[in-house]
Amino acid sequence: MIVGLDPPSPVQPGDLVLRPKVSEFRFHYGTGVTGGNVAHTMPGIGKHVGTLDEFGDRKPITIIRPQRAPIQNYLVEQAALSDLGKPYDEWTANCEHDVHKVHTGTAQSPSVNGIKLLGGVALVIGLIKAFRDD
Repeated sequence: MIVGLDPPSPVQPGDLVLRPKVSEFRFHYGTGVTGGNVAHTMPGIGKHVGTLDEFGDRKPITIIRPQRAPIQNYLVEQAALSDLGKPYDEWTANCEHDVHKVHTGTAQSPSVNGIKLLGGVALVIGLIKAFRDD
């Protein structure tokens, strides 16, 4: 728990917290937990709790506070804390997978799904061209 923050952290348990990724057009996601901290997953670190400053990495931070009952925010926070230490994996356990699982119950990554879709389309186009170029 962080004591004596001046000003206090704007993050509350159950919040969806995001910031732009360092060199990409996508976002990095996390979940607000008690003490104004953020549970999130990172390459090389895995799932952990960090301060808002650590999560933000000197980028603009957006906080989304879904309309939920206090017990629902508690359950979201507990889900966010339930798998601390889980290793990061770009294809199966990235920050998007984690946040979707914590907030909706289903792990998914729209970015990975988009990459898979583009790869599938490229494969189909490649196969069509291969068969047409007899």
